[in-house]
Amino acid sequence: MARKAKSRGGKARQAKQAGKAKVVPTYMTGTKPLKIGLHDVISVIELVTKRKHVNKLKRIAKKQEMVVLVEPPTVNRVKDFMVKHKMHDHRVGKIVINPQPGPSVAESVRTMAPRRVAAAPPKKKFECDFSKH
Repeated sequence: MARKAKSRGGKARQAKQAGKAKVVPTYMTGTKPLKIGLHDVISVIELVTKRKHVNKLKRIAKKQEMVVLVEPPTVNRVKDFMVKHKMHDHRVGKIVINPQPGPSVAESVRTMAPRRVAAAPPKKKFECDFSKH
């Protein structure tokens, strides 16, 4: 008796092909910032980390100068959380909890005055950047 050929299609294959359909994001329009809960931002970062793309996203974010606007109460609650959970000994934790202002461009120019070198404008427009420390 001849064996029945196994079907290589089936529901699993159809579902996989359906998942490969081109996905088009719904982009935000306008220029007004959107308020997003910090828990949602953490969930996105958690997903990117689980899928092992966190370093790629960091490079892209830095290169494209992406920013996130954070309101002062949120910043202060994160600082309190980091102190409570003893994160002050980590490089980033130190910067979050007690940021140290760097020298201003004007100060840099004054210290270089004898060489008469014009100061270049800051490369990044970020007010807080953990990668520089």
